[in-house]
Amino acid sequence: MVDYVAAIKRPLADTTTALVGIVVGAVPLVNLLVAGFGLEAANKTLNNDNSLPNWSNIADILVKAIMSLVVGFVYMIPAMVVLAVGGGSMAMQIMSGDMSGLLAGGAIMLLGLLLAVIAGILVPMALLHYLKGGLGKAFSIGSILKKCLTAKYLITVVVAIVYNIVLMAVAGVIGGALLLVPVIGFIVVFVVNGAVLYLGTVASYTMFAQAFKEIKA
Repeated sequence: MVDYVAAIKRPLADTTTALVGIVVGAVPLVNLLVAGFGLEAANKTLNNDNSLPNWSNIADILVKAIMSLVVGFVYMIPAMVVLAVGGGSMAMQIMSGDMSGLLAGGAIMLLGLLLAVIAGILVPMALLHYLKGGLGKAFSIGSILKKCLTAKYLITVVVAIVYNIVLMAVAGVIGGALLLVPVIGFIVVFVVNGAVLYLGTVASYTMFAQAFKEIKA
């Protein structure tokens, strides 16, 4: 059984590591490293090590961050193409003054959004396959679908989404209040956002890795 509570607590298992993660998460562009750190945590879980990784192996974390971008981008290509076609179709209809095709364009856009949601579900599992067998395994669609189309994984996805929404809601309330404080409040908002990114990423990938190990498909 996926231990969701342990996964949520894991990012805070070491104070120094957590503080570094929050700072990294607060800096634009640099915060991409948080994805690599999340995959590092997932990799340890896959190898039956539930301790929190540290930031010392920054080169490996960077490689994992880049791989997460590459895999995510590839899986999003169908959605991006369909959204571009739908958006272009609607734009042409509006410019021509002929609104008869807007419904069709809207339907294409909805299809694109659906493909984006599907990609979002597949990507974490694809990245776990990458951790187990290299980049090629990230595109083993048959194996990925078998694990994704299980109640355990889909429940884990829902739990991860809900947890991240809760984090963002809390951050929104805190951020809204802090923005009333000139300069310092603005800086603290960045830190709060960094905390949300770090906590959400590490907890989510820990959950996904636990589910991966337990699903025998």
